[in-house]
Amino acid sequence: MAKAASSGGPGNRPSPPSGQRTGARRFVRESWAELRKVQWPTRQQVATGTLVVAVVTATFAAYISAVDQVAVRLVDQVNKALGI
Repeated sequence: MAKAASSGGPGNRPSPPSGQRTGARRFVRESWAELRKVQWPTRQQVATGTLVVAVVTATFAAYISAVDQVAVRLVDQVNKALGI
């Protein structure tokens, strides 16, 4: 019968049962190990993403501003018609 693979961090230490705390050193070591696995974006990817966010934000801001201006004018005309 095959032995079940144990889950765990470095050195095949098993994870503590749910609800138990681990030590600060172990936490930092495991967090650092996970950060090394991250595929960080390049400078070009960050610049492109930032530009996309800025353009979309400006577009939505212009749209909301236009809708607001139409609503203000509509409310002003309704108020004038009602004599308010």
